[in-house]
This record gives sequence, structure tokens and C-alpha cells, in this order.
Amino acid sequence: GVFDYTVFEENEDIDFEIDHFDDEWTAGVALLSTIVDVPMVFGVTGTLDGGISMVALTSSEPCEEVKVQVDDTVYTFDTALQVIVLDTSAVGLMLTPETEPFFRALATAEEVNVRVTLDGEEIDTSISGSSLTEMQFVLTELFAQDVMNCYTADGEDLWDTIDLMQTMTVD
Repeated sequence: GVFDYTVFEENEDIDFEIDHFDDEWTAGVALLSTIVDVPMVFGVTGTLDGGISMVALTSSEPCEEVKVQVDDTVYTFDTALQVIVLDTSAVGLMLTPETEPFFRALATAEEVNVRVTLDGEEIDTSISGSSLTEMQFVLTELFAQDVMNCYTADGEDLWDTIDLMQTMTVD
């Protein structure tokens, strides 16, 4: 598939950039939350020829676990292995075939609450208002254009790696 990234160009609420040197584009939404210490971003990276490299909800802190309540369903992600294996201070919940139901639920959610476990401490916040609306706009466009069939070969390789480090359970 080919993804038409121009759908993001005219939306002033989306942080959209094109990098002609690397032949890629990014679209991002800073998710305003009450967690000052754990800022979150929803982002998409794609290629100018219509491929998708990555779709992820990221936190700039090394959380051991992330729980996201989307309406009445709780998605739990064990992210401790990501921090160890990737030797990073950030964690990302990446859109893969395994996590697609989670991201589809986010696209239509009325309420999204997040609990991160950071150094053994649980911190709660919610994603609401314009942050939720902007993230849902991006997700709706991605799924409308069959994002799962637009991934590049490198993006699909990343699925396998991330799925090993990002176990998801649903309650």
C-alpha cells in the first residue's frame, strides 16, 4: 500500500515535518497530561514514497509498565525489557499486528486513562481534550488508508523486535 501523508500538511494542530534529505516525514501530537515527569508523544514516521516506518505512543521516561484504560478495557504493556535491551531512557508502544486492536480502540475512545510504573511508583494521568482529538485524527487517517499494509520492510522488521520487548495483555 501507499500512504498519502499530505492529509496531515494542512492541519495546524499536528506537528508535521518533511525531511527531504532523509526522504521522510513525521507527524506528531504532544499529549498534554498531568504527568509533568512523564511527557508522552504520539508519532508517525513515514517515507516520502508512501511507506510507514513507525507508529508509536512514546514516553520519555523508562517506565517498567504502562497501563492504558481505553473506555472500559485495560491494556497492560510490560516495557521493562525495552529499557534494558535498547538501553534507552524512553519507551514506546508501537503499532504492530499484535497491538493493532489497542490503537484502533484509541482512535474512537471517549476516555483514555494512563498509569505508568516508574521506579516502582504508579503515576496516573488521562489523555483528553485537544490532545485526544488530535491523536484520534491521525489514527483515523492511518486506518482509513490501511496503515498496516503501508509499512516498509524495515518497519515490518521492527515489529518482530518490538513485539519481543513489548508484551501486551488485555483485561
